[in-house]
Amino acid sequence: MKTQIANQNYLSIYEDKIEHLDDRRGLDLTIFLVDDNKVYLKLLEQELSKNPKYRIYSFLSGEECLEKLYLSPDIAIVDYHLDERNDHAANGDVILEKIKAICNHTEVIIISG
Repeated sequence: MKTQIANQNYLSIYEDKIEHLDDRRGLDLTIFLVDDNKVYLKLLEQELSKNPKYRIYSFLSGEECLEKLYLSPDIAIVDYHLDERNDHAANGDVILEKIKAICNHTEVIIISG
């Protein structure tokens, strides 16, 4: 139960930040979700997909996300610790730098459990 409440609190923080961007742009938003934890990734995806103005793309690794940057995301929500499943995976700070180098307009939110 405590985990569910904590997850809802985190989700409301992200939703507030995303809605702020949504209000500024007034357009549909493309959002990338990057987390190597399938459960948390699905939780974020389900919650954010409730808004019909959000196009959600989910990735289990930063490398998968980088391959799809041609979709030009408005927002990327990236887990800091992306090495849970693969010791050689780049962590969120590295992925953030690569996203900004390719799509400097993309807002990046780093999360950590």
